[in-house]
Amino acid sequence: EACRNLSELPGTIELLDIAGNPIPIGEWPLARAIRGEVFTGQELRVRRRDTGREFVGSFNGTPVRNRDGKPILAITTIHDITEEKRAEEALRQSEQRFRAIFDNAGVGMLEADTDDRFIAADDRVCQILGYSREELLSMNVHELTAPDDRSLSDRLNAELHEGVRDRIDYEKRYRKRDGSPLWVHVTVSPIRDDEGRWLRSIATVEDISARQAAVEKLQRSETQLRTIVENLSEGLVVSDLNGNLVHWNRAALDMHGFDSHEEARRRLGEFVGIFELSSLEGDVLPVEQWPLARLLRGERLRDWEVRIRRLGSDWQRVFSYGGTLVNDAGGQPLLAVVTIVDITERK
Repeated sequence: EACRNLSELPGTIELLDIAGNPIPIGEWPLARAIRGEVFTGQELRVRRRDTGREFVGSFNGTPVRNRDGKPILAITTIHDITEEKRAEEALRQSEQRFRAIFDNAGVGMLEADTDDRFIAADDRVCQILGYSREELLSMNVHELTAPDDRSLSDRLNAELHEGVRDRIDYEKRYRKRDGSPLWVHVTVSPIRDDEGRWLRSIATVEDISARQAAVEKLQRSETQLRTIVENLSEGLVVSDLNGNLVHWNRAALDMHGFDSHEEARRRLGEFVGIFELSSLEGDVLPVEQWPLARLLRGERLRDWEVRIRRLGSDWQRVFSYGGTLVNDAGGQPLLAVVTIVDITERK
């Protein structure tokens, strides 16, 4: 079936280039070898006209010459590379998808080689850091990282290379082109071959400088507020919704005879064994009627005068209580705040 003249074969098989264009019989590998050409690695698609079966072959060709140097035979060899070409095409498409994602991501993206030297950078990361692409590709991860964060960055990258971590996800500072630090959120993932060998890494880079500035501003505000609260002459106690007294300012600790926060951080019910509260008329108040208990039920207090006595001692005072529940941004109760003024001398 196969031993026939070359001119007869186009009725049975068709040869096309990789793009799908038909190859005229004069350019078939055997025809080239018959003309005296020597070639290797000519890749063609071979299709049976009757069955439609197709494969991709890599052709080598050479003539066999007599003593006078004239071609007397032509030899062609064929290696089926269909699976290799499919793998190449799948890889090409995968690379195209990756490149599209890389070039159009909403966050910055960097690609680094086995030595953590950058080999690709998208427009976004160039924009937020102020470097040109060429400048970034002349740097490595260590150089781009702000000096104060290099030890952390180097350690995490080493753990990623060693396989201790599957990826790293953390916040650090990069050094911008003008030398100023920029807070970023970085997620780094490795790309390895089938045997687990490191090929390269991909990092997404999100500019969080605005968020970090807001956090630092909030921290400064909290510090200022804490300083104010701690220096109030009025006592202030904060409780969660379960009646756990989580914070006492210095005045509140002193009013109740506590030396430390650890001593005072208890559940409301535990204070029954320490203090007794009563009305100014002398009626003992059950814990359910104590100021904090009333606040947790949703009541608001203002200038409620109560006598408080430490059990087992002569210590007693008269306090004026106020307070309210504090709600979160959604309007849901978050915690209770009790204010305390010692009015013993006035009474």
